Amino acid sequence: MITEPVSADILWLFDEVWPLMEYSPVHRDRMIGMQDVISSCFQEWATDPNQLLRALDNLDGVGLVIASGLIFSANRNTMVPFDQYTTGWCLEKNILPDHYISLEENYANYCGRVSDYVQNSPRLNSVLDFVREAASESQFPIPPK
Repeated sequence: MITEPVSADILWLFDEVWPLMEYSPVHRDRMIGMQDVISSCFQEWATDPNQLLRALDNLDGVGLVIASGLIFSANRNTMVPFDQYTTGWCLEKNILPDHYISLEENYANYCGRVSDYVQNSPRLNSVLDFVREAASESQFPIPPK
């Protein structure tokens, strides 16, 4: 079951995880303003992360990066915010075969691969650690598709 983000999760995502994202405050405020429609997607697809990602991606002004971030914001141990740095880092580390997180069952599968990588890493304690490492270390940022 995927937990739905509350306003505090969305604030954390944009203010703590993605403060340098272009237009981060604008995205943050828009997502908080869309809380009801976002909540509807989570309620409908709480057991299917792949469909949830697609539903959020289809919302006006969301896109894959923000959709995966919204899911991650309330599910920090199991889901991954696939921005260009995280996706690029996954490819550089050979964790993922490609950057197509939205195809078929890829999103849940790819989150599992990153989670497994984190669990087996002696230096990483959380998905957030991986995301922060990716932001500072990725040489080839690649947006997810």
